[in-house]
Amino acid sequence: MFDLTTNYDVMLLGISISSSILFLIKMGMMCLGFDSFESDVDFEADAGDSDTSFKLFSFNVVLAFIMSFGWVTLAAIKEWEINRLFSTLIGVIAGLIISILLAFLLKQVKKLESIREPKKIIKGTIAEVYLRIPKYGIGIININGKQFKATAKEYIRSFDTVEVVEDCTIKDFIRVRKIK
Repeated sequence: MFDLTTNYDVMLLGISISSSILFLIKMGMMCLGFDSFESDVDFEADAGDSDTSFKLFSFNVVLAFIMSFGWVTLAAIKEWEINRLFSTLIGVIAGLIISILLAFLLKQVKKLESIREPKKIIKGTIAEVYLRIPKYGIGIININGKQFKATAKEYIRSFDTVEVVEDCTIKDFIRVRKIK
């Protein structure tokens, strides 16, 4: 393998191996769905004029930086025979590139996981009244766990089941009628 002649080489190998093991465990847990507990440090990075943001300093990204920094620096010293200063600089640059790529990929995966809110409520959709709807007044209904403002021509009590009367966007008041 490598001829570990200095303490710096041993330290780099230790950092590389330990961060690689932790990274593989963490990514394996994420792929198996055991990553529901959030151990990430939030740093919201605004993505321009978009309203989406991503975690630039998550635990996975930091592990990827440390792992790639260690392996690339060690390879630059031992295989390419570059001095420590430039090898460390190359390792930092490689770590940053890998971290940015991983953050981008995790952001894209997160987009796949999220359930989009419907832009249109279709006539005939069944809902439950969350807050009573006065006659020709405004109340709140619950459709698939999301709450929307609704109006009706009759008084409807909380927890009654209602049906959407006409197609509408979620920005409108949803017209409903009580199911008897």
